Amino acid sequence: MAIAVTIDGVDKTKFIDWKSLTINNILTSKVDQCSFTTKSYGDRTYEPQAGREVIVTDDGTRVFAGYIVRRDTRASNYKVLDYHCQCVDYTRLLQKKLVANTYENMTIAAIISSIITQYCPGYGLTTTNVVCSKVITKISFNYEPVQQVIEKLANLINYDWWVDYNKNIYFKAPATVSAPFGLTDTNGNYSFSSLRIRKDNSQIKNSIVVRGGNYFANTMTATIECNGVDFTYNLPYKFKNFAATLTGQPLNIGIDFSSDADSHNALHNFNEKVIRFKKSDTPSAGSTLSVSGQPEVPVVVKVGDTSAQNAMLSAEGVAGEYEYLITDKTLTTKQEARDRATAELVAYATTVEEGDFITETAGLKAGMTININSDAYGINEDFVIRSVTSRTKTPSEMRYRISLISTRTIDMVDLLKNLLMSDTNKVEIKSFEVIDKVYSYYEDVNLADSVVTTILHHPQLETLNWLDRWFFYSCLTTVNAGTTLTTDGSDGLNVEFVAGPYEPTDAIESTLTGSPALALWHMNGTVGTDAKKEDAVLLNNWDLTEVAYTGNSFDFDIGVGAGYGISFKDDGTKMYILMENNRCYQYSLSTAWDCSTASYDSVNHIFNAETVDAQGIFFKADGTALWVCSKVFIYQYSLSTAWDMSTVSYDSKSFQTDSQGSKNSAIALSPDGTKAYKIDGYESSGTDVIWRYDLSTPWDISTASVNGSLDTSTEDNQMHSFFWRSDGLKIFAAGEQNETIYQYSCSPAWTFDSTSYDSVSYDVSAEDIPRAIYMKSNGDKFYTVGEDNDTVYEYAMGSDLALIENNTPTSGTGFVADADGAYSLNGSNEYLSNPNSNEGGALYGTEGTMEFWISSDDWSSDMGIYQDTASGHELLNVYYDSSTSKVYASRTGVTSSTASVENIYFNKYNWHYVAITWKEGDKTRIYVDGVLRDIAADNLVGAYVDASTGLTIGKYSTDYWNGKIDEVMFTNYRKTTNDIKDYYKSNKRAFVLNGSRLG
Repeated sequence: MAIAVTIDGVDKTKFIDWKSLTINNILTSKVDQCSFTTKSYGDRTYEPQAGREVIVTDDGTRVFAGYIVRRDTRASNYKVLDYHCQCVDYTRLLQKKLVANTYENMTIAAIISSIITQYCPGYGLTTTNVVCSKVITKISFNYEPVQQVIEKLANLINYDWWVDYNKNIYFKAPATVSAPFGLTDTNGNYSFSSLRIRKDNSQIKNSIVVRGGNYFANTMTATIECNGVDFTYNLPYKFKNFAATLTGQPLNIGIDFSSDADSHNALHNFNEKVIRFKKSDTPSAGSTLSVSGQPEVPVVVKVGDTSAQNAMLSAEGVAGEYEYLITDKTLTTKQEARDRATAELVAYATTVEEGDFITETAGLKAGMTININSDAYGINEDFVIRSVTSRTKTPSEMRYRISLISTRTIDMVDLLKNLLMSDTNKVEIKSFEVIDKVYSYYEDVNLADSVVTTILHHPQLETLNWLDRWFFYSCLTTVNAGTTLTTDGSDGLNVEFVAGPYEPTDAIESTLTGSPALALWHMNGTVGTDAKKEDAVLLNNWDLTEVAYTGNSFDFDIGVGAGYGISFKDDGTKMYILMENNRCYQYSLSTAWDCSTASYDSVNHIFNAETVDAQGIFFKADGTALWVCSKVFIYQYSLSTAWDMSTVSYDSKSFQTDSQGSKNSAIALSPDGTKAYKIDGYESSGTDVIWRYDLSTPWDISTASVNGSLDTSTEDNQMHSFFWRSDGLKIFAAGEQNETIYQYSCSPAWTFDSTSYDSVSYDVSAEDIPRAIYMKSNGDKFYTVGEDNDTVYEYAMGSDLALIENNTPTSGTGFVADADGAYSLNGSNEYLSNPNSNEGGALYGTEGTMEFWISSDDWSSDMGIYQDTASGHELLNVYYDSSTSKVYASRTGVTSSTASVENIYFNKYNWHYVAITWKEGDKTRIYVDGVLRDIAADNLVGAYVDASTGLTIGKYSTDYWNGKIDEVMFTNYRKTTNDIKDYYKSNKRAFVLNGSRLG
């Protein structure tokens, strides 16, 4: 077997990531799809373009042909670009033109041939296989795509049609095509454990009430007895073709607010449903007013399936009728409403039967009928193949996921489709209609402008408001006692305000490229008297490559069934477990984020008023709202007291999701409330697809609309739950089949536009099957709900370096951690050294960021800030030069480069935030207090940060820091200007007020 991919006739197989190739073959006229990824690096520079023709062959036989309709680009590694391409089949050619024409006394074959000739010239489409001699007396098409026109013709006579992979259009009577093989317990044609047969009663609807739009019924007459006082009378309906008599005498009726009252006996107001007389013509008491016309009444029908209701009565022992309301104002006749109700009954009156399986045997196509005869499953039944999804197992072998559907469901889909198309049929194309064609043309216009400035500015001072200036002024080392700060600027700061902040003229990267690993070394001073240790963490957080079970767990078994969902308060002091009995229970944790310290608060909430099958739960970050998903709905609730389950109330807002699968098992929302997500993964019968919905009103689930999905079924066929990383670039899913947590990358953030499995997972089977998952806000822990043992399990992600042992300074005088968490160093012999870590050299590479906060009361001497003493590497060094009032960053070893900053008034502040960034192919940048101060000619690329043997803080060469150092951080990607500015703004007041850290 040999798989080949050609793009625009050129073999590009070698550029395709074979693991990414997927082909989805769907029923007849449905559009087939294909997706793949190409990689560009080194001399492999091929870049596929949207609109190109793609042909995939297997041993020379076409298994897909069509066009690239979308291409997403992402950096999977440094200088490695992935181009993810999505393709559709040749049906795409039928979507280009709109048909506006009338055809009379022609066969359907002749109509299709004429349309292809007129609207699709030169496309290479053939109609040889269009076989239909039925004559259409007259049919009009109203600016409809060619694809929809052929679909409409097929629906008229119940024919099938499709475009094959050689551009041949097929149009023929439906025929049952048997699959080349069936499924038994012993024939080996499929993966036995992959077969899933779903018999679902959860959505039973066997009595359908349809409330449609309004229509005008047959003419009727109503009588009103006049009282001799009123001259305006209310009518029972809005009447069309309105007429009236008074005591048997016909009245001349005009239109209210339009007709002349003096020329008519009375005026009729259609919208207000009244008839109005002149006051002087008030009908006498006892006279009879008769009104007639066609009343506007609502379309309301009820259709039931008695046999299905009796079956449910027999099964459940109580009333078997399950009523369901459909509201659709586009239905304007009772027959349309009956058809809509019948379609719902066809699909849902009895048990829904569907299924899927995986096979490596080729030959199955969508639309074929396949028999499943299994003693193990207790079934001998025919199914229709709804879709065949082909994925590459090896570079030369395919694996196929087969989705099965009952014929009843197919009937339902087709009937609804016909109803949706019916509105177009109500418009008649006139022979004199002419299209007004307007085309747009574009040209480039270049505009140039310039602004001349003559004053050098200090952007930090210039952007301070009154309160900021008070903070700033209170921290000046030269502040005089009793100095006051005025609101008019007369406080002596001499601030000059400008139109905008100063920015260097060099190009600045404004967005983060690639997918950083977020490996971060972070020094965070410990509050307390223990000066022997301080905390540092290698935050390989949010990464399943480093996971360990902490041994902490909580048994929540109270005899009410399994746990379905889990959540925590944002500070880790509360835990919430959604259980099988439809209640969410609230617990307090005496130690934040330690689940073993949980105790029940004797508080819970039951969701029975809205649903009896709550499956997943999600809290808003401030604890004032929560969402619960059932198998087919998402419900929204408010908490009048944040995080208190006793104050939960239903918002009367919900969203039905069964169009994207009827087996919901988990839910989430984005941090801004504009997106919602659910996974169709309940038990073994879901599709394992995570769906995204956009909310037109943030945090209002009733405004949701679907917009994208992520299929996780390749990794696990029973994916139950998921959780987003805090930045929306990673998503984690918990699967029952393999008892494993899986990690995926998403781009852009919070979307599924470009997604990939990271080939990273963690097996939790040693503890229990994961029914639900929750991750701590900083990503260093996650929790699972065990399905069998009714237990919450706690896991650590990332490496706790636990870190800096004070075996230096050599003088033995020691250093101290202030109560505010910073380290105070004496400037002569004190520094921090030798972290306990197994992550040496973790930050060696092509880009990085170093950040730290420093303060000193004496800036008159040279001071060391950081150095790395590991041997055999180009080392990073950072220090302060008093002669220039500059911070320098250098790389020593093979080469040397220096980056410096201009005078930044170090003597005027107690605390300063410094950030240094570097990246291959670009220059080193140094920021002070959130402002970009210098762009160096050389680069620090290759600088080595050794977190195990040579890291030293507060020292460089023979110079020591005299003052305080805090929050030293290393990150293995270059942070952007906005990242650094935002971080400083959000933390500056915690550092600058009176020279102390506030948090």
